[in-house]
Amino acid sequence: MPRKLATIRKVESVLPIPDADNIEVATVDGWEVVVKKGEFAEGDYGVYFEIDSLLPRVEPFMFLFKGDEERYRLRTVKLRGQISQGLLLPVDAFQELLGVYSFTADCMESMGLDLSTPLDVLEYTRPEPKDIHARSNWLGLCPITDEDRVENVKREVEKLHGRPWVATVKIDGQSATYLVHPQTGEFHACSRRQSVKPGENQWWKIADSFRIEEFLRTPGNERYAIQGEIYGPGIQKNLLNFPDYCFDVFDVYDMVEHRYLSYRERHRLVRDRFNEVPVEGYGIYFEETLADLKEMAKGLYPGTNNHREGIVVRNADEGPRVSFKVINTDYLLKNPEA
Repeated sequence: MPRKLATIRKVESVLPIPDADNIEVATVDGWEVVVKKGEFAEGDYGVYFEIDSLLPRVEPFMFLFKGDEERYRLRTVKLRGQISQGLLLPVDAFQELLGVYSFTADCMESMGLDLSTPLDVLEYTRPEPKDIHARSNWLGLCPITDEDRVENVKREVEKLHGRPWVATVKIDGQSATYLVHPQTGEFHACSRRQSVKPGENQWWKIADSFRIEEFLRTPGNERYAIQGEIYGPGIQKNLLNFPDYCFDVFDVYDMVEHRYLSYRERHRLVRDRFNEVPVEGYGIYFEETLADLKEMAKGLYPGTNNHREGIVVRNADEGPRVSFKVINTDYLLKNPEA
């Protein structure tokens, strides 16, 4: 599902920034955003643009542009010592456009109305490696590997309360999906969005090293798609400092039942054959706050001075799947292209 990059949000709080005369920090659904002083008060509504939004070169965004670039990408920044994620502008700045909707701001906020298309906001996606040779586009046999940010899935977080849970380390690498096509019987190694041609690339090197095709052709396993993270030399910035390619499984999708395996089901299936993403925390009764989760997301990759990307939190029982990511803001500040 595409991200809702531009939405109406309610301001939860507005607080001063020490030694800052013209700016303050507003909080919307857990996102902290630096705004002009006096522009918002608690309970106001605004149009919020998430980080990784590509904003068009038009008003009211022109104050962000410094050169002749066609679009401005919103990133996590630090202003006067305050983390700021995204952009919050008054609803009045878009009154002409929003006037076509027969809803009040509070109604649009409660509906989660996506304004990305009418405001011409696009999403920045990390480009595929330049040397990748696509065999085909995404096969559509299992979901693309992606997670919603915790700030955007309040209802999902509520569904996790009182249930067993597990948090795993989010590795900064390249996504990989392996499967045997149920119609053609062909084995596929896939990047995040493409099936990759066999050759001297990390996806096929991992497939060969871990004998993934052999595993998936074992009777009973043909129904599964294995998803994980490849990391090592030449991948992103190799923040884990590994000398060789590595592969950690984070998901298994059942292409027959059209569902992800639970944490326990996945562990039982792959534990004797593959590494799994490291566990950072767990419990039998989820009651963590957003502040708790953001603190848990911080830290360094073991044996390095590199900030880790964050954590992924999921239910650990057999009930309805809940899954979201919590990004380490220190990582985003150190890796602005992430």
